[in-house]
Amino acid sequence: MDALLTSLGFLNVPLFTLGEKSITLTSLLIFVLSLVVLIWFAGAIQRWLSHRLLARTHLDLSTRETVGTLIRYAVLVFGFMVVMQTIGINLTSLSVIAGAIGVGVGFGLQNIFSNFISGLIVMFERPVKIGDRIEVGGFEGDVVSIQARTTTLRTNRGATVIVPNQKFITEFVRNWDVGLHGGSTTSITLPVKVAHDADPAAVEKLILDIAAAEPGILQSPPPAVFLLSADASGYAFELQVWLRGDPVERAKLLSTLLAAIHQQLGAREIKAA
Repeated sequence: MDALLTSLGFLNVPLFTLGEKSITLTSLLIFVLSLVVLIWFAGAIQRWLSHRLLARTHLDLSTRETVGTLIRYAVLVFGFMVVMQTIGINLTSLSVIAGAIGVGVGFGLQNIFSNFISGLIVMFERPVKIGDRIEVGGFEGDVVSIQARTTTLRTNRGATVIVPNQKFITEFVRNWDVGLHGGSTTSITLPVKVAHDADPAAVEKLILDIAAAEPGILQSPPPAVFLLSADASGYAFELQVWLRGDPVERAKLLSTLLAAIHQQLGAREIKAA
């Protein structure tokens, strides 16, 4: 037994000093293990709040995720202080490290810090919510998650786009989503251009009839057709429809709708421009 204790004596050898506390390999291992448990516990609390407790309330998914995220960060901050005090490190001894982090934020970490603050603004002000159809930074897609630093979009082709939250503060954001019939409804537009010898009124009626016959298109609000331009090259129309579903299913529906429009135009000998 004495030999075993002697062999394990290296665990208590001081590695360095932080403030007035000598850090040994044992205290370092306890610190790392405590942080792992803390991170797991904070994530478990967030999932329990968002998907179990708050799911029983009238709060929507975006609000539940926001509350869960804020509670998770609060648990992490409080837990970190408890862990530091447990291993005997006085937080006031970290003032020098905090100053160095402040300098880092002012230089190399300023973008990360800016995205984090922007994420908090997005969570509180809620200019976009989970499930919204938005355009930002040249990308269009459905919001599937809002984190502290980034927001994740899913495009029509199923790709995932990670958008820094700073873009929601510094750039223009187009939100196509509105709440109708107690759910999330998205407006989508389709361009249709025909030759200049076509009858605009007939083309408009044809497009509306096709949209009305498509079962996946909502009829309230009804589909609408707008004549955007008329010149020597032809007539440019825009069909606006309202629909639900995930982005991939919507993309398939719009593809079917556009193919049906061009098929009917061809059947009536209306040339596309």
